[in-house]
Parts: sequence; C-alpha cells; structure tokens
Amino acid sequence: MFSLLTFTVILLLRLYHIWAAYFSQFSLREPEYDPCYDNAGRPIRCVPDFINAAFGKPVTASNTCGQSGPSR
Repeated sequence: MFSLLTFTVILLLRLYHIWAAYFSQFSLREPEYDPCYDNAGRPIRCVPDFINAAFGKPVTASNTCGQSGPSR
C-alpha cells in the first residue's frame, strides 16, 4: 500500500502537470514581429488582409423570422 507521503507527492505532481499545461497557453513572451507596431513599439496603421471565411460555405435563408415570436 502507498503511504500518505507517496500519495501526496503523486497528487502534487499531477496537479503541477495540470497547472503547467493550463498556463502554458498564456505565454509571456512578446511576438517577434507585429505588423501593427514599428521597431520602437509605436503603433502604425495596420490593415490586416481580408479573409472571406464564408467563401464556398452553404447559406440557408428563410422568411420565417419572428413568426413564432421574437428570437435571437
């Protein structure tokens, strides 16, 4: 059987692993290049490329909006 100390150590290691995995997505590093800022860190005009996310996707339309009351 495991002793209480062994159980506690294993539990703490698992909690640390979960904690580290969660917080690794919040990187504290700054990106190497940001097109919206110059080399001195001052903001500059930034217009991202247009991406049509709906291109080629099926569209469903109807004229039944509001027939059974307000909806969102």
